[in-house]
Amino acid sequence: MIKNTKGFTLIEIMIVITIIWFLTMLVAVPYNFYSNISKVRISKEIIDQSISDAISSANWRTNTDNKNINIGLYLEKWRWEILSYSYPYNYTWSLFNFEWDIKLLKTIKLESFVQLSKIKVDSNDTDKVLLYYKAPGGQLTIYKDENSTWSTSDIIVGFQWASDWVLSKEIKIKN
Repeated sequence: MIKNTKGFTLIEIMIVITIIWFLTMLVAVPYNFYSNISKVRISKEIIDQSISDAISSANWRTNTDNKNINIGLYLEKWRWEILSYSYPYNYTWSLFNFEWDIKLLKTIKLESFVQLSKIKVDSNDTDKVLLYYKAPGGQLTIYKDENSTWSTSDIIVGFQWASDWVLSKEIKIKN
């Protein structure tokens, strides 16, 4: 008796699907990992560029009275954004009280799922920092709180939920 076999058995189809799934995972997992590394690198460059813009703005930007303005970059731990504020030239009130004459210039967004993982001021962890660039020279003062100024700050930008150092970049800021 001759059997007519046209087609595949269920076992053959399951084996082919398993092989395709396995090959897809071999490609997708490294792609996702390198994509996340790229997002962290781009976010670090965004922060570097915003610092350069703040220095530049403190050097040349003026308000409506043609007076120089000071620029503040407010960074907070676990946030996906940096807030850029303008302060009047001779501003003497509270730097962290974002009212009165202080204006929000722009909100700088980091790449998706990238955040400020750690902020250190002179080797002490903190939840927030204000990088204050004084006009007209763009001189930097680092504030951890209202009353204390510091000489250095380290900001670590990392991928959300990542515990691996590969998925983070460090930015060192000095006066």
